[in-house]
Amino acid sequence: MKGTRAFTLIELIVYIAIVSVVLVLVTGFSFNILYGNIKAQAVRETQQNARFALEKITRSIRSGQDPSIFSVSDGILYQQGVALTTDQVRVTVLDFTSLNNSYRINIGVEYYNPDNRPEYRAFVNMESTVLSRP
Repeated sequence: MKGTRAFTLIELIVYIAIVSVVLVLVTGFSFNILYGNIKAQAVRETQQNARFALEKITRSIRSGQDPSIFSVSDGILYQQGVALTTDQVRVTVLDFTSLNNSYRINIGVEYYNPDNRPEYRAFVNMESTVLSRP
């Protein structure tokens, strides 16, 4: 009876436990990376839309146009009927404050998240003051 080597039940249980723990850790780590990537994409999309909208508004006001050419319908920002934001975000705040020869612009944009999932929550609020040309 020399040279035969077999796994005992205890060794098998320990092996299965170690493999299970490693698999759970790897799976959890993978989900964290996936959710982090989804969150980063939502934040990036929200920031890009807010920056683009603020830039378009700023250019229009600088060129002497009245801010009333901008409107929000169903959370989408329009300039004379042309959508400036994508359907992936919603404009929640759009305020124009008239100052002496200038306007203060406040825009708030959030990622469209009808299911209210935490990894898709993103909100950007931007403010700028623009001198208007007469």
